[in-house]
Amino acid sequence: MLIFHSLLIKDYSTPHDFVNYKYTIPLVLIVFLTGVLNFVNIFLFSRRILQIRLCVVSSVLQVIILLTMLYYYFMIQNSIEHTLHIFRVAAIFPIIGIIFNFLAYRAIHGDELLVKSYDRIR
Repeated sequence: MLIFHSLLIKDYSTPHDFVNYKYTIPLVLIVFLTGVLNFVNIFLFSRRILQIRLCVVSSVLQVIILLTMLYYYFMIQNSIEHTLHIFRVAAIFPIIGIIFNFLAYRAIHGDELLVKSYDRIR
């Protein structure tokens, strides 16, 4: 049985022991970069255009995370004959993050349009 963790892929072929099959360091680095980027993005509320750009960059990074996870999955699936492949629950977090980034993008863009309309009135 292969279990995909964030840092490595473990092979639980033996009942009481596991083998570290493959380290996934690039995946961890991209996840860390995305987390820091989203954390910094929260405090840039006075610079809406930069916030919009960072939302788009964060969404692209999360798509890269999904593609990297799929790459590791298919690489492992083709190299070892196992009957059971398991992703942890955290594997759906990039999809949820993309949805939240889209919602943030829409709200920030709406705020920017509102500020521009008030500037026209003055």
